[in-house]
Amino acid sequence: MYAVKVNTIVKDVVIHKYPCSQIRKRGGIGKYNQVLWRDFDTYSQARDYAEKWKAKGYNLKHCSFCCGRFEI
Repeated sequence: MYAVKVNTIVKDVVIHKYPCSQIRKRGGIGKYNQVLWRDFDTYSQARDYAEKWKAKGYNLKHCSFCCGRFEI
């Protein structure tokens, strides 16, 4: 299972893989309600969603904590 975090102020999109400690640590909505979270069953679904934000000018990233440790 994957989670996608969108930060509308910083303009970045980060893909996380469960279980990632950063999801729990950063799982809120942000100080200014600028963070959106969405869960997906597959990496492909998460990537497709993230690509839509990338097309709007957002930076697409993979979490360095979890996506480096797991096979994507």
